[in-house]
Amino acid sequence: MEAGIPPQWKAQWDQVLLQLRDPFKLRVVTLGAVALLGFFGVYRPMESGIQTLRRDLKAAEQRLATIRQVQQLRATRVKLLESLPEHATLNFWQEHFLSAIRESNVELRTLESLPKKQKVGDLQVFYMEIEADGDYGQIHNLVSSIENGRWFARIIRMHAKGKHGTIQAKMTIAVLVAPDKKSHGA
Repeated sequence: MEAGIPPQWKAQWDQVLLQLRDPFKLRVVTLGAVALLGFFGVYRPMESGIQTLRRDLKAAEQRLATIRQVQQLRATRVKLLESLPEHATLNFWQEHFLSAIRESNVELRTLESLPKKQKVGDLQVFYMEIEADGDYGQIHNLVSSIENGRWFARIIRMHAKGKHGTIQAKMTIAVLVAPDKKSHGA
């Protein structure tokens, strides 16, 4: 008995060495040993680090998505502010719609403003209701000047009915109005 190794173990070891003389079997065993060494020597010790990096990557991707949303909202805000008049008062909007009515040659029946309990930043939402009579071309010109004009105003509701060769149109238009700056004290 050499160095305390039982003879059957030595025989098994010699048998394994004899099998490894075949180049294909040697390659398979070598690849298996390298794979086990890579898994237990490299991957397993780094697995917690990899999980931490994946968690950090997911959090960073969520932050990036949030940043992109904020950038898009800021760009939309700038675009919206560019389409609002500098002094968006109720009088400004009434004058704006009256000039559109004059240009389209419709007959104005009513022009009313209705405050809503909605705010957009510092601005208050108002609904302007316009009732006007005219032919198709005149009503079309009025609607086009409101919807496609320089200033941000949107028709949110419109009813039209024909009567005696004319169209009676009733429109509800949403606009943004700056709050009144009332002086305190004097």
